[in-house]
Amino acid sequence: PRHLGVAIHRVRVRDGGSTSSGGNLMIRMALPRLGLGAVMMLCCGTALAQDPKPIGKTAAVQRDVKASTGAQWNPLKAGDTLVFKESIAAGDRSAARANLIDGTILTVGANSKLTLDEFVLADGGAKPAVVTQLAQGVLRFVTGTMPKDAYSIRTATAIAGVRGTVFDLLIEPDGATDIYVEEGSVLFSNLAGASVTVTPGLASRVDAQSGRPSEPAPPRGGLLAPVSAMTTELALVAPPADILPKSTVDGVAALASAAASLAAQTSSDSPGGQLK
Repeated sequence: PRHLGVAIHRVRVRDGGSTSSGGNLMIRMALPRLGLGAVMMLCCGTALAQDPKPIGKTAAVQRDVKASTGAQWNPLKAGDTLVFKESIAAGDRSAARANLIDGTILTVGANSKLTLDEFVLADGGAKPAVVTQLAQGVLRFVTGTMPKDAYSIRTATAIAGVRGTVFDLLIEPDGATDIYVEEGSVLFSNLAGASVTVTPGLASRVDAQSGRPSEPAPPRGGLLAPVSAMTTELALVAPPADILPKSTVDGVAALASAAASLAAQTSSDSPGGQLK
């Protein structure tokens, strides 16, 4: 086994035991009778333990952002590699931007959790696919170079089939999913398959019971406040803001977070509500 630092070059399995040799090292141990299936599983173990293939890197990280491919969560920093089936979680007043190898740009905001469920390049005749799962929070999605129908973003109540290039997906505290399209168009569906096409400047919503998507309309007041807070957080770690004192950065970020919270509570019917 690799983790013991021993290279076993030859293995002979016999009734009641096995002998293996590698270089000057001899190892003798008692083994039960092994069937063909067990031997194949032992031979394939190394392949199964290989590291997942990289599919992108983080471009910017602000504050508490972690990643996991299993039970353990590790802090993310700018330039870290992302792999297939990896989950990304951003804490309070935190954000991260990632660039995938096909040119897709994923940006998550505060209190968000995203999983990179599927990533298949069009190699060897394979059908290309990029599937992500947003469990909570906010996501800005910018499509890469794959065909538009290769992209799918899912939540617990809705599915966004990409036809355009830039859109924001938000999950409300009650589980409802909102979408806002900046460029292109998105086929926005509930889990039963009912769908609407959302075009630039319009938003739609699927409620927590996965009801039919609402008719596309201008976003209600405060809907995009988490998106604004997310972009502000990341702007503070990019040039020229990256030279600002930490106290200034923290103060601006706190102001953006407070503004987002207030905007989310502002009625669109109040004076200036839509602008807030």
